[in-house]
Amino acid sequence: NIQSGENILIEDCEIEGMKSAAILGRNFTARRCNIWNSGADGIKPYSNFLIEACYFHHLGYVEDAHADGIQLVREGNGVITGNNFDMGPEEGYKNSQCIIIQSNDAAVDAIVIDSNWINGGGFSIQIRERNYGAPTNISITNNLFGRDAQFGTHIVDGDDTVTNNIINCNRYEDTNEL
Repeated sequence: NIQSGENILIEDCEIEGMKSAAILGRNFTARRCNIWNSGADGIKPYSNFLIEACYFHHLGYVEDAHADGIQLVREGNGVITGNNFDMGPEEGYKNSQCIIIQSNDAAVDAIVIDSNWINGGGFSIQIRERNYGAPTNISITNNLFGRDAQFGTHIVDGDDTVTNNIINCNRYEDTNEL
């Protein structure tokens, strides 16, 4: 596991075999990382992060796992772009969501989810209101979805006129529609 500190660059690597998240923390860039064979989640960012061109697959090998590719539960100011989330059903792995953002530990604000290939999960992307209100200023744009999500491509809590969330130009890979 990598716990990020001040302006860390994690690039062109393979991270596998961990019990929990491959990367945890704030102030980091993760670029072109192959993140797989995790007991639980892939990356748990807090704030000031860029997750770019990473490959998430085969997550959740521990008995009671509900693995997420990216799980954010506080803070924000991050970009998730150009990644590949291949998290469809896979024997021996318990995937939950490709990306989940919810206000468990603090308010969440200013996250961009753009130009990713996203396949799998209950909902592939979940933006959920918990202890600190609905996440705000979340942008979900230009993503390409596969068909392996159990319930759908995304679910977003909150009133868009209040939260300022944007969902635009997303589509399924096989029909170019959503």
